Amino acid sequence: FQQVVEDSRCPADAFCVWAGDAVVALVVGTASLQLRSSSAPEAAVGGYRVRLERVEPSVYSEKTIPPDAYRAVLTVTRR
Repeated sequence: FQQVVEDSRCPADAFCVWAGDAVVALVVGTASLQLRSSSAPEAAVGGYRVRLERVEPSVYSEKTIPPDAYRAVLTVTRR
């Protein structure tokens, strides 16, 4: 996991008509890829499938998340 490229998720303390999206950049072996939390949460890399389960921490409307506080929870399975 390298970084969160974009984070437009709906804050946990707000009501939104759209859940939003988080985009994470990661490197798997020699492949660089981006996964989106809503529309493209998984990708095939070599003989594996990498799935973005969630991005932590949750967003709150009055809090800024420092870049080094982000965590991506991933599942990696053989195809």
